[in-house]
Amino acid sequence: MTFDDVWAAICRHAGERFFRLAGRPFSYAVEQNSLKPSTWDQSIPRTDFERALASGHLHDLRKLKEEFGIEAHTYLHAILTDPRIKKD
Repeated sequence: MTFDDVWAAICRHAGERFFRLAGRPFSYAVEQNSLKPSTWDQSIPRTDFERALASGHLHDLRKLKEEFGIEAHTYLHAILTDPRIKKD
């Protein structure tokens, strides 16, 4: 599965309910090459998803934030590890 396939799956599931680790629900909209969570006032660039996936540290949220500078690490983790995204 290429990252383009992953991004296409993310786009297909826009508007659906996802859950962060603490169990907080959110949904998102895709706006061109970024994603806008319903519970956060910033957009997350597609490149952050690509970097998080390529890092090999998807389950290490601290490392995603501190070493890779990905502020939206909890949203990325929730989306990229969700079975709807992984199976598509």
